[in-house]
Amino acid sequence: MEITDVGIIGASTAGRGFAKTMALNGINVVLVELNKETLSRGLRLISEELDQLILKWGLTESEKKAALARINGITEISQIDKRCQMVFVTVREDLELNKEIFLELDNIMPAETILISHTAILSITEIANTTSRPDKVAGIIMLPPFVRVELAEVIGGLTTSMETVNTIKSFLQSKLGKTTVEISESAGYVTIRMLVNMLNEAMFIAMEGVASIEDIDISMKLGYSMERGPFQIADRIGLDLVLVWMEYMCKELGQRPCPLLAKLVRAGHLGRKTGRGFYQYDENGKRIGIGALGQLKKWSFNI
Repeated sequence: MEITDVGIIGASTAGRGFAKTMALNGINVVLVELNKETLSRGLRLISEELDQLILKWGLTESEKKAALARINGITEISQIDKRCQMVFVTVREDLELNKEIFLELDNIMPAETILISHTAILSITEIANTTSRPDKVAGIIMLPPFVRVELAEVIGGLTTSMETVNTIKSFLQSKLGKTTVEISESAGYVTIRMLVNMLNEAMFIAMEGVASIEDIDISMKLGYSMERGPFQIADRIGLDLVLVWMEYMCKELGQRPCPLLAKLVRAGHLGRKTGRGFYQYDENGKRIGIGALGQLKKWSFNI
């Protein structure tokens, strides 16, 4: 199957990342966001993020214009172009919401359209069972920044056909230049399961007073040649989403989330998107200092 047109549900960070990546690689995108203001904000942020690519690695203005011309924003799922061979759902990690969206897509899209959930924790099998095409429902995980990160995990549920999995892998490899790995359905899959454990352990280390937030980040960055430390990564993802992942992993695998994370989320300190998390950020997302947990001291159990 030649993939030339895709639908993307949701204009949040993941949705925008998918839209940019697809459009820059010549794919026509229909971006759906039910709230008109949120859609406008999403399209504006895509334009601004493409400007950053121009500054960082030489994307030209003409390439930016061509990419934006391939993205069509709409506010109704029912308006998705029926020519879309794939639809990616990038909404929040809520099983019932995903099931509702997949059921609606199943009712309006042609039978051959592949439906894909961008999820780190939800059951692809359970989502697929709400549709009349469970063999054409799959999952995918790509990590931000989507344009640059080479990895894509492709997840098949119990009813996903190998033809569907292979079609998705071929598209990601040939059109987007990604390296794909095939994953069986499991809580957190691979990258998120390992990432969540690292973030959670880093938070417990800080809470126990073994080392400061900054020193833990420095240790991981320099010791393992990581671009960012665990607290920088958590702030970048969004602490509310990290907490959702951790709570799900707790339910599935018995891993207790660190209380520091819940404390920050309850305070509304969600990372870069709110300007405060483990670190503080300016209006451009540049790190300018330590966050509200700056009172944590080495060799102190003060939380």
